[in-house]
Formats: sequence, C-alpha cells, structure tokens
Amino acid sequence: MKKTMLALILAMSPTAALAEWHEARSPHFTIYSEDDPKALAAYADKLERFDHALRRLRKVDDPPVSPANRVTIFVVRGTSAVRKLLGGDNSWAAGFYRPRAAHSLIVTPSLDFAGNDGRGALDPMTVLLHEYTHHFLLENFAAAYPVWFVEGFAEFASAAQFDADGAIGIGLPAQHRARTLARPDALPLSTMLADDKRKLNDREKASLYATGWLLTHYLFFADARKGQLARYLNAINNGTSRQEAAQAAFGDPDVLGRELNAYERRKLDYIRIPPATVASGRIEVVGLSPGAAAVLPLRMRLKRGVLRPDAAAFVKLARSAAAPFPNDPDAQLVLADAEAMAGELDACDAAIARALATRPDSPAGLLARAHSVMRRRDDHGARADWPAIRTAISRANKAEPDNPLPLMLYYDSFIAGQQSPTRLAVDGLERAFEIAPQDPGLRLRLATQLVTDKRFEEARMVLAPLAYSPHAGSQVETARDMLDRLPVETASR
Repeated sequence: MKKTMLALILAMSPTAALAEWHEARSPHFTIYSEDDPKALAAYADKLERFDHALRRLRKVDDPPVSPANRVTIFVVRGTSAVRKLLGGDNSWAAGFYRPRAAHSLIVTPSLDFAGNDGRGALDPMTVLLHEYTHHFLLENFAAAYPVWFVEGFAEFASAAQFDADGAIGIGLPAQHRARTLARPDALPLSTMLADDKRKLNDREKASLYATGWLLTHYLFFADARKGQLARYLNAINNGTSRQEAAQAAFGDPDVLGRELNAYERRKLDYIRIPPATVASGRIEVVGLSPGAAAVLPLRMRLKRGVLRPDAAAFVKLARSAAAPFPNDPDAQLVLADAEAMAGELDACDAAIARALATRPDSPAGLLARAHSVMRRRDDHGARADWPAIRTAISRANKAEPDNPLPLMLYYDSFIAGQQSPTRLAVDGLERAFEIAPQDPGLRLRLATQLVTDKRFEEARMVLAPLAYSPHAGSQVETARDMLDRLPVETASR
C-alpha cells in the first residue's frame, strides 16, 4: 500500500526532489506551479482577465474575495499526472475541478505541456479555462443544468482568444472538437437532449462535449433561436422533464440537427471584450519555502482526497516529508491533516501547535485547531466543553471572517452536541452558503436546516441544483430524496 501511495505522489510531481515550486496569488486564484515565475505571472494575468471577461459577459459583480475563497490551482506535468491524481476510470480526462466550500480545486497540465503523452493536442490553457468556467457557473448561477449545457458552456467560454491589446475573445471555434463533430453518430442530438442519466462511453462523452459546444454557440448567436436557451433552462428548473423542455423550447430535434450541421460549416461569430473592462488586478509570485515545497505533492493528494485504507501509508509519507521542517507552518499543517486522518489526534495537535508557535495568527492554523477541538469532543461525550470548542471556532472566524469553513463548523457544533442551532449559527450557515454555493455538502446542510425550520420553498430552491446535477453520487441521491419528500404543494410549481 505504501509503495502504491508513493508511486501516486511521485506521479503528481515527477521531479519533486529537484522542483522549484512557485505560488502565484491574484484576486481570484492561488496557483502552484514549477513553471518560470514570469510565465506563471502571465498565466495568472490571463486567468484574471478571463474572469473579468466572464463577469462582463454574464453581468456578474466582482466583490473582494477572501483568500480561502480563491480557487486553488495545481499545475502538474501532463495529463497522465492529472489522471493518476483523479483516479478511477478517467482515461479521457485532461484536467478536473472539485467544488469546495473553501479553496475549490482545479488540477491542470503544465503550461508547457503540448499533448505529447499520447492523448492529442488539448491546450493546457483551454483545459484550465474550461474547468474554471465550471466553478464560475456554480458559484454565480447555481441551477439545474443538463450535462450537455454544463460541458457545452465550459467549451464555449474556454475557446478564448487573448489579443495583444488586452482584449479577450469569447466563443471562438473549439478547434479541438472538430474531429469529433465529423462523427456525430456517437451520440444523437435527440438522445443528448433527452437523457441525462445513462452512463456514456468515451466516444459518447467526446460527442457530448463537441455537440454541446456547438449547440450552446448556436443558441447564443442565432437570431432565429433567441430566447430558446433561457426558456429551456427555466422549464427544467421548474420541474419539466429534459425531453419535454427541449421539445417545447427547440421544437423538432431533427430540424435543430440540420440547422446545427449547416451552422458548423459557416464562419462563426464570437464576442470581443474590450481591454479596458478586463483589468487583472495585483498579482504576486513567490517561491515556496523548502518545507512547503517538500509537502506540496502530499497537499495535492489531500485536496483530492485520501481514502481511509490509505491513511496509514499516507501519514508515514507525511511524517517523513515534514520531519526536517518542524518550524514550517505549511509542512506542519499538512502533517496535522495526515495525522488526523490516521486517527493520531495527539500527533495532530502537536503539529498544529508547532505551526501556531511560528505563525500564531494564521487563519489556516486556527482553523486546524478548531477542527481538532471538534474531533476531540468524542473523547468527552456528553461532558464536551462546547463553549470552549465554540471559542476556538470563533477565533478561526475572526482571523478570516469570510472563510465559510468556521461558519460551517460553528453550526456543526450544535448538531454534534445534539443542541438546536442558535439564530447566530443558522445565520452563519446561510452566510457560508452565500459565499460558497458550489459546495454540495454545504448545500445539503442548509437544506436540512431549512426543512427543520419549515422553510420548504427555500429548501426546494437550495436542493434543486444538486438534485438535478448530471454527475451522480451519494450527495446527489440524498438531495433527490429530500426533494421528493418535501410537501407536495411546495415541491412543484
């Protein structure tokens, strides 16, 4: 098991022992990369300008973002490293996104990767913009979306052009999908529009991405189809089936298919966002400390998730990596997480104490301590000192007020203590959801509280985007079950 875990971590960073890691900090992103600092700064600048372009396109405000709410991006050596980190049967994946209440995660190939690992030429920037568009949609427009639109809109936005004068083009042709569009029979349009539940094979997935992009592009630009996409999505969010919504909004799928075939052959329009509206903001690139660099591959794995059977092997690797850096807060907090997963709570607390001794006001360190005191409650059962536990959580909240995690933890302390959450706790949970609607676990927490408070219509609105998510999973099934059990008069319109 330890050899398997070590091989996985080395796959994430094949030259970890020699790598010089850098961190780019910008208003919306924290990026970790081995690439040249100047190239990394330019990369972050492009991302920030892309974010501004999306906000301009979709008319979204841009309030200040707390560090915890920036998207964390790990840049790895190629798509093979992406797939090994992702795990499972994902031979098609070129990058991935995981929504979190704090530090939502994107893993993407290196800036200089050119598809030379046998998988073809998917530009790393396109991959990154695709994954970030998923986050942007979830964070700002959480709703029930069919999978073809989830992927189609991400393809539409990520086919971007960065002009020398600073302008950005959105909605250019997705050239990397051209070959797939030449073989449309893999997934017929009528099937794509009607069925969101069937597991797709690799050819069907490729067809869904390509046809989803083309249909999204067409519905955005075709005058004859203006307003149809909005009517279709509104119908789905009002409880209409995918097939009925498509029929009502788009009409005969065969006619739509012929229009798409003709549209594909013409010169496509795109949206040009002028440079004055896409300023990037302040970008800082720093080198990681030796301790932070030593544990970064482990930190990537923690972000992705470590399975319980792997915890014992993982903590041994973490101890070995962090041991030379007892005074490095980053190294010690990664070690603390690993110790906690392995059930070694005393060792976890010792690592947190070392981190806080070096950086006493660290939001990450104070949050780690808050999590630790919550874990320790089981040692005391009914005699748990909840006021002291909540004081530790409050310290973490004060260190970074807009971090959703302390707000969630404060609410959870009442549930764990079998106590009714106070108004302050519920308000905090609602604030956390306002900050991070992309997190499915947070969505379920809030929906459960809303049902308890008999706020059924609000619960329905919170549950629907998760219940109708095209990506299956236990949280999706829980949301569907909760939605089905809401009172009939408020569960439908």
